[in-house]
Amino acid sequence: MNAQLTIRTPENVHIRYDLAGPGSRFFALVIDNLIQGLLLTAFLWPLAKGKNLDLNTLPEKMGLWDGLFLAVLIFFIMLIALGYFIIFECLWDGQTPGKKLLGLKVRRLGGQPVDFLASLLRNLFRIVDILPVFYVAGFLTMFFNSMGRRIGDIVAGTMVIRERRSKAPLPVGLAPEEHEEEIKAWLGGSLPELTEGELGPIREYLRRCDAFAPATRKRLVEGILRRVLVCFRPAGPMPVVDAEQVLRVIYRWYQTANFAREEAEHGREEKPAVSYENP
Repeated sequence: MNAQLTIRTPENVHIRYDLAGPGSRFFALVIDNLIQGLLLTAFLWPLAKGKNLDLNTLPEKMGLWDGLFLAVLIFFIMLIALGYFIIFECLWDGQTPGKKLLGLKVRRLGGQPVDFLASLLRNLFRIVDILPVFYVAGFLTMFFNSMGRRIGDIVAGTMVIRERRSKAPLPVGLAPEEHEEEIKAWLGGSLPELTEGELGPIREYLRRCDAFAPATRKRLVEGILRRVLVCFRPAGPMPVVDAEQVLRVIYRWYQTANFAREEAEHGREEKPAVSYENP
């Protein structure tokens, strides 16, 4: 059975994560290393061949330009070795191609998405994890760590979890576009000034809602909506739409109004491109 970690969010909701084990992380690493090897071969080998660098004769026959070229090659090797993980983890929500295929994801210890600094730290410390050969230090640390974290994870404050793909997200009713004006009219027709304490829970819920179990998701969204409705002037009973749908309209409404205000201050007339996807 996989190890699990339960985290309590600021909204007093408990989220349970399945921690990734050394085996799945090893195979994800093998996949990523194979891709890195292909990238190195595709981009660097033709260049090195064109320069006719013979590593067996270095440094005896290496001139100034050959030395500079070799330095550039080493730089690109390091860029692919470290930048590969950092770029994918930041752009793919904590996943590299190997992790995606194995259903793994990097998260901070509080369950938040990994940011650039955390990814940079955990990948810089691969230099330590890889010692003495092929991640022996890292895997030994994982075996003796209760959360299966390698040295880079411990330094960066991150963990690797398994994605739960079997649970479908809670349905959110009809498409928000179909009832947006109706919901706005029901809310009073005007958007009040929302504080971070009122808008923050909406933003965090929409960002992390897919991690909640359906029952928890329903209870949480109703609680958030109940608290934020005191800022509006609802006209009668709520329209026949999902409560989460109302939260999405409120958040979109706030984004649009805030964007328009900033655009007016800067003298621009571009329309915002706001989606109903999780922020």
